[in-house]
Amino acid sequence: MAKVNPSTVSRVLNGDKRYSITESVCSRILELADRCSYAPQGAARSLACKQSFNIAVILDQLEHDMSSSAGALLLGSICREVTKQNYKLLLLPASGNDVDEEVLRCIRSSNADAYFIGGLMAGDRTLAELKKSKAPAVTFYGDDIIEKEIPDIHTVTLDVESGYRELFRVLQARKFRRAALFFLEEHKATRRYQAAKLASEYGIRLTDDISFYSPASDFKTRNRARLVALAQIDCLRAQELILCSTDLVALGVCDALEAAGIQPGIDVSVAGFDNLEVQATFRGLAEDTDVPFLATIDTHLAEAGTAIVHLLLKKIKENRKETEHISIKSSFIPRESIGFPKN
Repeated sequence: MAKVNPSTVSRVLNGDKRYSITESVCSRILELADRCSYAPQGAARSLACKQSFNIAVILDQLEHDMSSSAGALLLGSICREVTKQNYKLLLLPASGNDVDEEVLRCIRSSNADAYFIGGLMAGDRTLAELKKSKAPAVTFYGDDIIEKEIPDIHTVTLDVESGYRELFRVLQARKFRRAALFFLEEHKATRRYQAAKLASEYGIRLTDDISFYSPASDFKTRNRARLVALAQIDCLRAQELILCSTDLVALGVCDALEAAGIQPGIDVSVAGFDNLEVQATFRGLAEDTDVPFLATIDTHLAEAGTAIVHLLLKKIKENRKETEHISIKSSFIPRESIGFPKN
């Protein structure tokens, strides 16, 4: 039908870039494949290419990562891109006292072509097994401070500083002079560090630093933030800006301010981080509105998920040892919750 050699059809459908095939031939083959509802036969494809066409995602807190807004967005993006590239996604939990042993077990049992390994889960035995299998692995850091370099594992990181820098430029232009930090404990060493550094650089004094612990549930995080903010309401009332570590923390702070008769965005400005609850207002997640209220920093997690898959596929095809690092820049989204300081 396509009037080309079967090997050419195979190369086009499998995305093999090692051979020069004209754009017109590629288009003709892909058009015919689409018209015939072509789908690759997994077993035959694996035998022919000597690949499993599986990409494994190994996480130590799989249930939490799937239920949290950030985790669901990142994993959803990875899943969509893996499927788009005609691969299968394996979700593997590595929970246990010996994380390295659990990751090792996942690698040995999965027969995957590549691995996404969450956080700092790769120990010496895991690295040795990956080197032996020659399967590429990528890890993701949600903040750009890498505590530990992992040899032979490629990394995708979030550049937190770029988004915060955009935020502080806006604050400086609007003549903000002081702010308070309102952070979850788990973000104190990363996002807090960047916020404090840039606040100093842009001449904004941090008057208070409030941190608290919350269970994993998104709903509990917002409610816990509200309760902590209510307990600190006199302190928060005196602020020009409250800079929060996540959107849900910021929404909880907005809930508390409103309950105390303080108007977020007018009396006190509030900023979040994530851009996950884009339709949320401080009056409730379910409110029917087309205009998001919360000023926030967009972490572009969907873009990060796509970058992770593309990097894995690139390394599968290249079969090269050099580690690669990709940084995803965050960006500031100005909205109504940041107004102007009251003189």
